[in-house]
Amino acid sequence: MKVVLDTNLWLSGWLWQGLPGNLIKLARKKEILTCTSVEILQEVEKVLSYQKLQKRLALLSLTTEEILLAMGEISTIYPIHPLEVRELRDPKDAMVLATAIAAQADVIISGDSDLLILETYQNIPIFTAKQFLDSL
Repeated sequence: MKVVLDTNLWLSGWLWQGLPGNLIKLARKKEILTCTSVEILQEVEKVLSYQKLQKRLALLSLTTEEILLAMGEISTIYPIHPLEVRELRDPKDAMVLATAIAAQADVIISGDSDLLILETYQNIPIFTAKQFLDSL
């Protein structure tokens, strides 16, 4: 099953585990195929550079480079085309939808209410981590 995780789920999974961490574990065991894009990787890198996350990275003995490398190892990276989605409050969220389209993903998994309110996009369902894990 091909899934696209939004940036916040990647960050939560690596830094705090929880349900997003379970998604990463499934990807490592190849029970799901995570799909991403250079744009999502760049946003993860940008957010990990925030000062407020530096303590968490240090506590876990992780570096931004290690996280990005691990994401690349468990994901297929798809090139995306810019997408304009008028329904989105935050235009940056369009990169998640564009990645799902490029990957022909089965599901988008997000914690972002701006994405979740869509429920589906071009016949791709949008679930929370809990909804997705409960459906397995």
